[in-house]
Amino acid sequence: MNQCLQSVFDQTFENYEIICVDDQSPDPRVRDALEQLRANIINLKIIFNEANLGISASLNRAIEIAEGEFIAFVDCDDYISQDALEKIHKQIKDYPEVDYFFTDRIDIDETNRFIRQANYGGYPDIRPSGDIADDLLCGVHVLFFFFSSRRRHTRSSTVSWARRCV
Repeated sequence: MNQCLQSVFDQTFENYEIICVDDQSPDPRVRDALEQLRANIINLKIIFNEANLGISASLNRAIEIAEGEFIAFVDCDDYISQDALEKIHKQIKDYPEVDYFFTDRIDIDETNRFIRQANYGGYPDIRPSGDIADDLLCGVHVLFFFFSSRRRHTRSSTVSWARRCV
């Protein structure tokens, strides 16, 4: 979790808010760490679930309080490059008609040793169905890595197709 949060705090892009959801972690250090961060990080919002709700309900709770036009998701056991938000922001500006952006993924082990790179996007045979729920469920592996979507589409049934951007 520390490496994840540090990667978000160290972004070169500065106009963003951070929403952390503690989904009833059994480790009391998680709550303590988030409380300490809340006191020091201006753009940080924290949700403490009173019961374990699971990832979907927790993400929905975060979306409900988000204020930005785009929502970006990062799991607590992942981290992003220092310029990830800047690159996504550039793509949003360059392609304003696109509603969903996602990145490639690099897998590393506990010692930060490179294992493999998974490249997503750019496949000519992938086409949107017109139903965002079907498209995202069919591409569920992408959702567990860094992606960004317009907030208004997180609960809607249509979205423009994404471009590979980072």
